[in-house]
Amino acid sequence: MKRFLGVCIISLVSLLIGCSGGQGTLILPGEQVSGDAAGAGSHMLWGLYQFYCDKQAGTIDVTPLRAGDLHLNALRFLEPPPHLYLTVENIKFLGNKIECDVGLRHPFLGLVQYTGFDVCGILISRGSIGGFTDPDLLLPGDGDFRLLNPDGYTRWWNPAEFPINNGTMFGYIDGLLGTPQSVGKFNATLNGYKYFCNDLTDPNDPMSKVNPTGRGVFSAGQKNVRHYVIQIGDIGMVFNYAVDACWKFPNGNPPWEVPDDFGPGANRPEAWNISANVLENTLWNDGINSGGDLDLKIHVYDWFNPEMNLVCADSPGNFDAVIDITPSSGGVGYSSYSIDIYNATPSYAQIDILITAKCEVSGYSGLLPGKTQAAYKVITVTVDTEPPIQDEWPPEWGCFHYNNYNIGMNMNNPKGFDPNDYTQVWYTPDEGTKYSGPVITDKYVYAVANPQTFYTYTDYHLTCWDINTGEQKWQYFINPTSDYSRGFTSPLYYKEKNTIIVGGDRVWCLDADDGSVAWEYGQEYIFVNCSPKLYKGLIYIAGSSRMHCINPDTGEKVWVSDPGITASEATCAVADDHIYVGGLNKHYVCLDINDGSVVWDVNYDAETSHWDAPLIVGDRLYYASYYQHLLCLDKNNGDLIWKYTHTGSSAWVTACTYWIDPSDGRTVIYTGGAFGDGGVHAIKDMGDQPQLFWESYDFYADASPTLCDGVVYCGDVSTAAVHGFDCATGTEVFNQGVDGDVRGEVGFAFGRMIIMARSGVYCFD
Repeated sequence: MKRFLGVCIISLVSLLIGCSGGQGTLILPGEQVSGDAAGAGSHMLWGLYQFYCDKQAGTIDVTPLRAGDLHLNALRFLEPPPHLYLTVENIKFLGNKIECDVGLRHPFLGLVQYTGFDVCGILISRGSIGGFTDPDLLLPGDGDFRLLNPDGYTRWWNPAEFPINNGTMFGYIDGLLGTPQSVGKFNATLNGYKYFCNDLTDPNDPMSKVNPTGRGVFSAGQKNVRHYVIQIGDIGMVFNYAVDACWKFPNGNPPWEVPDDFGPGANRPEAWNISANVLENTLWNDGINSGGDLDLKIHVYDWFNPEMNLVCADSPGNFDAVIDITPSSGGVGYSSYSIDIYNATPSYAQIDILITAKCEVSGYSGLLPGKTQAAYKVITVTVDTEPPIQDEWPPEWGCFHYNNYNIGMNMNNPKGFDPNDYTQVWYTPDEGTKYSGPVITDKYVYAVANPQTFYTYTDYHLTCWDINTGEQKWQYFINPTSDYSRGFTSPLYYKEKNTIIVGGDRVWCLDADDGSVAWEYGQEYIFVNCSPKLYKGLIYIAGSSRMHCINPDTGEKVWVSDPGITASEATCAVADDHIYVGGLNKHYVCLDINDGSVVWDVNYDAETSHWDAPLIVGDRLYYASYYQHLLCLDKNNGDLIWKYTHTGSSAWVTACTYWIDPSDGRTVIYTGGAFGDGGVHAIKDMGDQPQLFWESYDFYADASPTLCDGVVYCGDVSTAAVHGFDCATGTEVFNQGVDGDVRGEVGFAFGRMIIMARSGVYCFD
């Protein structure tokens, strides 16, 4: 029995064929048609073919769904030359999948007036996933024919809603003169597509390669190729494949310039691309219970009105639909929307989320009255199989650089901070250089000060202030014996016990409310610039050359590593049952949390900095090295992925923070430089190599940069100020002078900004 494998391929039958006044008049090459006659921006079906593939027989029956039958041998997929305007190359049958490269060639070489815009090859199939806020939406699911690598989803030309074979270019054309059974009774109202335009020169190019100002041009005579990965489905059903294109006759007289002479109506009004970044994901499902939160940043790319989209995240059964109508930020050709999902009930392992971006136009050219035109994207989010061990994104700024990953930004700061609209809440004098960073809770602010600038004596102290008034609540001297030579530490807030843990001449644990001593640890050890971290109920802190693991409830030693492991001024990062820390003599080390044994130890000729703190982003570690290096390591094995070397005279002595560039999904790392050409340096991770993104040389950055709502903040020693830079451009958007140099990081929590100057502490809201 013949097994049919449907492969849907499109021919560029005619970008030129249109409909004028609903009379079915054809517009042919060479005819002069006014812009009005051509319509104010039209979606047109370029062509529709249905291919019946018999893999065993090696044959393909091709039915052009507007003409007579055509039969081709299967070798046409494998051996060039292929069809003139249509190529299907490199086809592979991989179990229940088909992979192939589909090429479309515009048939009218040299006819600039017929330039195409926003061309999409749509895979039309059956659907099985519904229940969305819009009850008419139906997506193909696991058992259906479907595109596994779509650039997006669209409603255009689905036969369940659009006219079928109505004699014009404005409808779905089936293969049996309007009988939907002949094409498989396709009922999906949202179908996946690949985007074809001149900017996508490689079949596997991502949408980030599209120029956000180029308008998605498909030039006359141009050939574009896209790679399709197709799931065959459970029952071997066929499917169709349509091409949607937008076009409007150019303004003025020839010669025409592309795209400038084509009015806005030549592009589709709905967004041409949607991308998403997961900012926070605590979703979990253990097979019985489920829960968690999810924070998304949705970037909507629209040729003309990106800020006018209404964005919705919908995942039936997993959480209630969330809608955001006001963009929180944006850039050239795109607007960004924040989607915060709380108290979700996700399915096991992963969930699919439908992102909808509705534009300001409705009706689908009169074919779907009352329906707002929209672009769609499906994103898949992983779900943990266990509840979170700890709150990775607490509202508090609870330790140096916010958390165990040293990300340098508060992922759960409900109010954020507006650099254009803020006021000083309080200032409290407290003499002493304040290195590293503060702790900020909903009640108090804590910071360590060293009146001796570098070398530490008995006046080295930790202070607690009321977050609302700035009133000093208590102060404790953490170097009573003058044995501690340098003081660069930050405190840690242990929320479960309401204690503050801090390094001095030993490790101190103090009551967070009154400063009374709960326990002391390690008087026989000297602790230098070692900010503690809390992970799975234990404290990890670097001493002069050893890593220490301490029970935070009792102050008892759990284990101590071998000597020579850690640098005396290095703060660790902790994740996935491993400790990462800058070691002695240019070494970078990974330890097992269970006993402190060395997992890997590497040396890439890059000196660890004063308060070197590795930044963890995914499976990558980033270290700023003293002599102007930035290292990117594989956190699983310590392998060097790349090394960036700055040629200036600054000393890179800070921890890092990062931002995900929505234009290409790449990570940008920000680090500070002291002396010489210091300031903030932004380096983009291009995968296997670094790229300078931007730099600001105008100040002495001894402080670690932090990030809040798209702005990178960094303290300045030379001018006694905090500078804020747009993370995408490096443009200075914030400058706040203070009394005394700023050598510690700026902290953000509960809508407050805390700046630690030499003369005292400032609180802004």
